[in-house]
Amino acid sequence: MYLSKKNIPSNYTVWALKDERAGNNSQIDGVLKELSLPYKIISIKYNIFVILPNLLLALMGGQIHITSKSKHKIHKPWPNIVIACGRRSYLIAKKIKKISNDNALHIQLMNPRFNWSNTNIDLITIPMHDNYKNRINTLVTIGSANKFSNKYLKELRQKNIAHYKQLTHPIIFCIIGGNTNNHKLTFDMANKVLNKALEITGKKGTILITTSRRTEKNVINKIDVVYNTINNNKLIFHPSISNNKNPYEIFMSFADEIIVTGDSISMISEACSTQIPVRIFSSINLCSEKHLSFHDYLIKNNYAVSFDDVLITTNKRRELNTSKKIAAKIKELITIQTKKKEVK
Repeated sequence: MYLSKKNIPSNYTVWALKDERAGNNSQIDGVLKELSLPYKIISIKYNIFVILPNLLLALMGGQIHITSKSKHKIHKPWPNIVIACGRRSYLIAKKIKKISNDNALHIQLMNPRFNWSNTNIDLITIPMHDNYKNRINTLVTIGSANKFSNKYLKELRQKNIAHYKQLTHPIIFCIIGGNTNNHKLTFDMANKVLNKALEITGKKGTILITTSRRTEKNVINKIDVVYNTINNNKLIFHPSISNNKNPYEIFMSFADEIIVTGDSISMISEACSTQIPVRIFSSINLCSEKHLSFHDYLIKNNYAVSFDDVLITTNKRRELNTSKKIAAKIKELITIQTKKKEVK
């Protein structure tokens, strides 16, 4: 049975559980975009109990960590699919599946660790360099899901081209991350990224820069000092200290090349989901073994190049299709679900 919109009932519903984590929401957006089905966003807000481990939250009913307003959004009619990302929304999606009499497919992006059981989840997507147990309900992906694609960026570029007509080529987009649990991003690391961008652009190109909410304030301050000495066309944005809309997506849409620090799998996955050449700044002082292994895989398989490699900006790389792969698997599950209902 081939899945098409004709095979799907007109009242088929998808719920997407979004929370306060931008990275989680970006993954959900990517899957929804590729799934191309009507959906409803359920915005979840958390309370002080969210700091408790899932094992304990599950014993307390699985919803004690969300606000009353969020609880009131979860009611009949139940969806055919519920999509969640990360450990915080995992228990809510699990609860929805249970109270729908298991009629709702539970799609979990990223492995929700430290729970009693994940066997009742219909699909768990896990990046290949995470530690995981290969079960029938797992889908191993190269990176994390996201909404970036050549088509999406082309449309975004066309919408904003008049406002950014001052940009001159080559346009280098520097994505500078920040601290993780066990590693720190220093100014020296960030400065190497900026110097590499200057080396590539020469005196005629444009340098676009975004930092992360994880970037330390003292590092941001030092980046700004260097930024003010750059004579090229340039734009910079710091999401941790600005209330303006983040131009991250727009910057990416204009880039001829992307330089990204290796501390975030989601940042790297987003960069490599287009065919824009990607250069990864990788260091044992910044990245975990898992991240270093991920970088190595991407470089060996032509999704990216290492920081010091020679790269002509017109050379295209392979394109990650993580969101497409996840959406295709979900469509397989919908086909099975639809067949079962037809039999009944």
